[in-house]
Amino acid sequence: MSQRMSEEKIKQLKDIVKKSKDKQLLSSAYADLGKLYLTCGNFTSAEEMYRKALTINEELGMKQGMASQYGNLGILYKTRGDLKAAEEMYRKSLAINEELGRKEGMA
Repeated sequence: MSQRMSEEKIKQLKDIVKKSKDKQLLSSAYADLGKLYLTCGNFTSAEEMYRKALTINEELGMKQGMASQYGNLGILYKTRGDLKAAEEMYRKSLAINEELGRKEGMA
């Protein structure tokens, strides 16, 4: 994805976030923004978006979403070279996936 396309997608998602009252939609939009920022190399913004998505999932008790965001944070930290933090996030994601019996989240 080109830088220009990524910037356009980020703007579109930000517009959705600003207008939405649906917390699940907000969580998904924040996670998607995090992935776009990560792809663009903007690690600080990616982390901020993943943490916003995580907070919403925690508030809603959505454990599968929490596991996904911990996994996303693990990828981010691994990409940054912070292997200790990455392992911590991966372990949190794994624990939730084991609790939920989600084999695809345990691979």
